[in-house]
Amino acid sequence: MQDRADDHVENGVILLPEVLLSFTAKEQRVIARYLHHMKTTSADIHKLLVSVCGEAAAPYKLVKDWVWDDSVGLEDDEEANKNAVSTATNGAISPKQILPTDPALVYRMEYLVNKDRRINMDRASDMCMVTKQTAQHVLCDVLGLKKVCERWVPRLWTPEQRAFRVGITDELLQRYEDEGETFLNRIIVGDETLVYYFTPNVIRRTSKGIIHVGEKYKPSIEQVRIYFMLFYDVFGLLLAEPIPNNADIPSNKYATMLRENLTEAYSRKRRGRKLSNCLLLHDNTAPHISKVTQTAMKDIGMENLPHPPASPDLEPHEYWLIPYLRQCMKGAVHTERHGVTTALNHHIKNIKEEEYMKSINRLPARWETCKDTYGLYVLS
Repeated sequence: MQDRADDHVENGVILLPEVLLSFTAKEQRVIARYLHHMKTTSADIHKLLVSVCGEAAAPYKLVKDWVWDDSVGLEDDEEANKNAVSTATNGAISPKQILPTDPALVYRMEYLVNKDRRINMDRASDMCMVTKQTAQHVLCDVLGLKKVCERWVPRLWTPEQRAFRVGITDELLQRYEDEGETFLNRIIVGDETLVYYFTPNVIRRTSKGIIHVGEKYKPSIEQVRIYFMLFYDVFGLLLAEPIPNNADIPSNKYATMLRENLTEAYSRKRRGRKLSNCLLLHDNTAPHISKVTQTAMKDIGMENLPHPPASPDLEPHEYWLIPYLRQCMKGAVHTERHGVTTALNHHIKNIKEEEYMKSINRLPARWETCKDTYGLYVLS
């Protein structure tokens, strides 16, 4: 008999070439689980897999993770989903294998989150009868959410709203790349904020390991408030002025503030620069988008910086200035309007000009983050 080319003859014995078995990752995990129950260490399990599968063997780190999962009672997503289906008794889930991207599961998870934005991962997984890992995959990877259990939860955007946010931020990033720092130097941030005669001091109390959030307040004076207008750019504060209690219609007052107060303040504090070359960044509330305000903007030659609606994460005064001033005013008690305005002006004067510049210079990074996350709320 003629020997095959790849066979070897040694002492009259035909030696066949060594054939390594090929097991899938799932099969290797079953083997690792069996050997672990036979009191075999992770290192020995990995050596046995290498001797059988060769280069197709799972890495040692993965084998170690399998052993740890088995020791604490965890299982892979497919087996967990099968077990979850077997426990369904109310007919909510079809008696089929549920994949993490199953449309029914995704719809159910999205419905739960929209109904209760503070739902946590454990409750969401229990109500959908899937593992916590599967629930996390659907929420984070499929639905594109970052966190769903926050003390203050950002708005959950629809796909159309997120696409609009991405389009606006992409346009702003393109203008920033074309103009550079000059683009940021042209931006004027403006908005109004509410200042109370008394700002509650939020405290945190720990009782039996549970953190409670409470407030110290005086209901008799808590509702007394003042509207305060704030405008600034990278060079510092431009205008900080309270709005009288007997002010006209909000849109008319805002238009007057732009025509008279802001124009006078800019010509006095930014000599040699034209207000008509500036870009006004404010939100899309009714007074800001009214016809009266738009007419005033045309009269002074200013341009509105494109801004998506209901997006305080892209407004420097919302993520820096107003929270800072509220922190400074926290716990202070005032009995008259003059005391509130004096205290607020004092805190504003103590802000360094570099802080105004930093808040506006953070805009490109926030635009980039919003674009990279497909329009999600920028939390940091």
